[in-house]
Amino acid sequence: MRHGTTIVVALLLTAILGAAVVQFVLLVD
Repeated sequence: MRHGTTIVVALLLTAILGAAVVQFVLLVD
């Protein structure tokens, strides 16, 4: 796997985790 692909995957995972955390906080709060 190329470094570019790894960076893209990492960014996607970060965005998904961030969105999940935001949704969780909004639901709880």
